[in-house]
Amino acid sequence: MTTIPLTPSDLLTVGGLGIVVALLIQFLVKPFLSDKRILNVLCIVLALVIAVIITAIQGTLTGNGIVSTLLLGLAAGVSASGLYETITNIAGKLGVGPRTDESYLANAVADVFADKASHELVVALVKREINSQTPLTLKPK
Repeated sequence: MTTIPLTPSDLLTVGGLGIVVALLIQFLVKPFLSDKRILNVLCIVLALVIAVIITAIQGTLTGNGIVSTLLLGLAAGVSASGLYETITNIAGKLGVGPRTDESYLANAVADVFADKASHELVVALVKREINSQTPLTLKPK
């Protein structure tokens, strides 16, 4: 397939369904989720639902058709989820995106400190610690 999946037969391939699911998750689901940890499960569920709906519309949702449809949906969901996770993790290792070390530390600090002044102070200290060669030592009172 060298084109965007537009027909039902194009969508009933692992690649076609995977692309559609990844795009739907990225632009229609992800912006509205506060907890991003369920994205992988949502990819698989959405792929299964779309595969079953398209197969039912085509009228081939019987016997072996249901098994092959479920396997197709599972494979497409896993591939869509895996592709997104792989790209995000590689970008994070390169220092770009939401999975950088600084981003993880800033989010952890935000969870600990509720007031903005304390949060900004600790974030500045953490960034200084990451960028400096001499470790910062905090001594208890």
